[in-house]
Amino acid sequence: MNSLTKEQSAAVESCGKVIVSASAGSGKTFVMIEKLVKAIAGGADLDEILAVTFTKKAAAQMKEKLRSALIARMDGADEETKTKLKIQLSKISSADISTIHSLCARLIRTYFYVLDADAGFDIISADDATAKDLKSRAMDALFDRLYEEDSKDFKLLLSCFVKKRSDNSLRKLVLEAYNAVRSCAHYEIVLENAENLYTEKGFNLVCGEYGKILSNKFKRLIYAVQSFKNGFVISKNADVYNIIFDEMLSALETCANGGLFVEKPPIVSTKKPVSRAGDSMADRIASDNFKAFKDEISKKYKSLCSDLENAENERKYFFESGKIAVAFSRLLLQFDTEYTAVKRDENKLDYNDLEHLTLKLLADERVRGEINSTYKYVFVDEYQDVNPVQEEIISGLGREVFLVGDVKQAIYGFRGSRSQFFADKLKDFSRGAGSALKLSNNFRSSDGVLYFVNAVFSDIMRLDTCGIDYANDGVMLA
Repeated sequence: MNSLTKEQSAAVESCGKVIVSASAGSGKTFVMIEKLVKAIAGGADLDEILAVTFTKKAAAQMKEKLRSALIARMDGADEETKTKLKIQLSKISSADISTIHSLCARLIRTYFYVLDADAGFDIISADDATAKDLKSRAMDALFDRLYEEDSKDFKLLLSCFVKKRSDNSLRKLVLEAYNAVRSCAHYEIVLENAENLYTEKGFNLVCGEYGKILSNKFKRLIYAVQSFKNGFVISKNADVYNIIFDEMLSALETCANGGLFVEKPPIVSTKKPVSRAGDSMADRIASDNFKAFKDEISKKYKSLCSDLENAENERKYFFESGKIAVAFSRLLLQFDTEYTAVKRDENKLDYNDLEHLTLKLLADERVRGEINSTYKYVFVDEYQDVNPVQEEIISGLGREVFLVGDVKQAIYGFRGSRSQFFADKLKDFSRGAGSALKLSNNFRSSDGVLYFVNAVFSDIMRLDTCGIDYANDGVMLA
């Protein structure tokens, strides 16, 4: 790929806050390197540039590609330009091209006094042996204290989760929930405000949101019935089959449009016509296919209808579960305090600590000002894989910001990453908050492969299934 396409050129020449939706094989790394080189050739110093990737290997590769690109730029350049580029080449090894956690660690070591922390901390992974030992010690200390205090909240949780006179299930649940909640920005505030969620307003909000989900599921069944009906052909008793189709559609439409607690009618009341020996083979096959389809729709319909009781009972369940949720939120906060104390005694921080402490640094106006005066240019690769904390960190950095990602390649949801941040920012920038661009040309695959991929994902990647409109939002491969 020796020259830039029109889309690539627009991305390289862009200024200000820019987000680029880069499809697979579209040369996004090539574009990012070209943009870095353009900034340096235009007078930017590597000391002013921050480039964030999501693996150490990717960071190392970016440095090498940048080194090669700068050397290539020197060919044919005048002596003054060569001298400037040589200075920048000498800085590549120490340049701030790194993972977001390496960035966070550097900032914490630089501004440790703001956080009242020890700059000589060790970094541990949440899953390594050291972290597991520290968590176990924190959990033992917390549970021993709570048993002695005879806490009301703790007794409620034990009544729900103790099995065979063992609290291991509760301990395991605390660890799983703690790992999940730490990917949220300001998780302490979220947990502290848990009680405020379990109100009449909260109940109505949950009912409203779940009602939308359930309505969409019924609408998908409506679509399935209509599609099957349109292709259904039978020579005998066609009018009776049509009555059954109408009954199915009527029941589904009542549930889809009547609200969460509408009385659910039977899916079918008319009996299927009995197949007779004189029926043709085609009619018998059609009848068997109809029965199989109707039984499947009836099964799905019943499963959706059985999810709910009446509004009064559901309201009671909601507030009863709220007591447990609030007690559990308080337990998570207590574990957080205990675990933080144990880590502080050992002078260790895990990766979540690095993110949350960096957020605290950016909340300090003076510190944030110094960081932003240092990094005038911010580049972020694989932006679709940021979690809520990382998103807030990145949003607090830089005046010249270049974000690159692809919602179709989001793979770290299990670690708290949310590609929705990328999709939302793409929309915001499209409306004027910045520049929203795309790289849609795939240089890796043949036209046949691209046609097949587009056909498949246009059907399955929709707003109602995954929040992405593959066919209409400019994310198709070209």
